[in-house]
Amino acid sequence: MEKHIFKFGKNSLAFIIPKKWADKYGLRASSRIFVGEDDAGNLTVSGSGASRSEKEIDIDSSIRPDVLSRWVGLHYMQGTQALRIHSSGGITTEQAMAVANRISSECSGFEITSQSSSDIIIENFSDMGEVEIDRILMRIEALISQEFIELVRGNPDVVPEIEKLVNRFYMLGMRYTNMARSRSSMAYFSALSTLEDISDKLDEASKIRPLPHQLMTDLKDAFSLCNKAMSGDIKSINRIFEIRAKVLGGIPKLKSAGEAAALLASIAYDTSGLAELGLIKIKSLAESLTS
Repeated sequence: MEKHIFKFGKNSLAFIIPKKWADKYGLRASSRIFVGEDDAGNLTVSGSGASRSEKEIDIDSSIRPDVLSRWVGLHYMQGTQALRIHSSGGITTEQAMAVANRISSECSGFEITSQSSSDIIIENFSDMGEVEIDRILMRIEALISQEFIELVRGNPDVVPEIEKLVNRFYMLGMRYTNMARSRSSMAYFSALSTLEDISDKLDEASKIRPLPHQLMTDLKDAFSLCNKAMSGDIKSINRIFEIRAKVLGGIPKLKSAGEAAALLASIAYDTSGLAELGLIKIKSLAESLTS
């Protein structure tokens, strides 16, 4: 539908949203809505980001602390604004600590606002309207590049700490993607998931001694081209696939690869998977030019 923009105040512009759409999401005057921008520069407006998504989890002492903490993480990624964890038999100390640790390490904006022996209340204090998904992706890419560098330099003990930061930005990116629900959400979801998978595998690789130095260097070089490749740079895409072939061809020649072989091969495929997102962008551009 077509909407006219009008001046609102001295420095702002505004447009009117349809009443039928506002009623659908239960929006009223002074309600907050979620406004984002997709990769084509189109403005997206979502009522789901504005409505207060409140959820409740009923648990008992049999729920493992790590399972409960992951449950909280999933609610965070899904865009939950307020979460109540309730246990009629009481929340164990281990469960409470696991939830608190998960929030502090991976859930930016989530805060425990109330806690008792039977309830934990978590609320969100972040504004997704201030988040830029492309900057999140760039930050994750920079962190993973540093993981590669540290492994190549022979500093594997640094990698697990970097991987924790990757997880934090990954969770934030997934929360944004699920709340924005724009046309490009699936592409962002795929990129975030693949990047997080690469980081996890580099964390695993940091525990292996020794690592094949040359193949790790090759993978580092391939990953450094991912940003250009995902933007549709065909030379970078071709080069990543060339490096993948080189790495896969070099693995059987290793005298004792063991667990490292599977990890290296998987990282090579994940990296080329990121490059394939660039092929999708090229295809979309070609279709828009010919339509």
